Amino acid sequence: MNLNAVNELFQLYFKDRPANLDIHQFTLLVEFFPTALVVLCDGVLDEEEKIYINRLAKSVGNIFREDGYSPQKAEELSKIFGEELEYLIHHQETWKDDFLETLRTHLAHYPEQKDNILDTIYLFAEASKEDGLGVPEQTMISFLKDTLNLEENIS
Repeated sequence: MNLNAVNELFQLYFKDRPANLDIHQFTLLVEFFPTALVVLCDGVLDEEEKIYINRLAKSVGNIFREDGYSPQKAEELSKIFGEELEYLIHHQETWKDDFLETLRTHLAHYPEQKDNILDTIYLFAEASKEDGLGVPEQTMISFLKDTLNLEENIS
């Protein structure tokens, strides 16, 4: 498994911000980062958007539960993910470029993840807006598609 780019970001990120995530859990954080960018593309973390970040974190917890983690450990990881996503949102200017560059490199090695990431982006973008996707969401999704090469055909 080629985790060099993710491992470098992992070490950089946790140098000043210790959290209880291993490299594989951190990889999921990197993969879910674009979804958080779309949900919060208006730049304001309001109560409704906090609900969607919590849902995103719970989705990650469900992934861990499916992977055999105990419900208690999965819930603990879900809480950590929520905290880390919220931190990343408040510190986008510091981490956005590093996370997206790392994810682009990661997806070059694991292109099968592209569909999952794009599906999750749309799922949460549509769920967070009652009247459909607004211009900020559409702009962010277009930016992410271009930056991460998310529209390549995957077989």
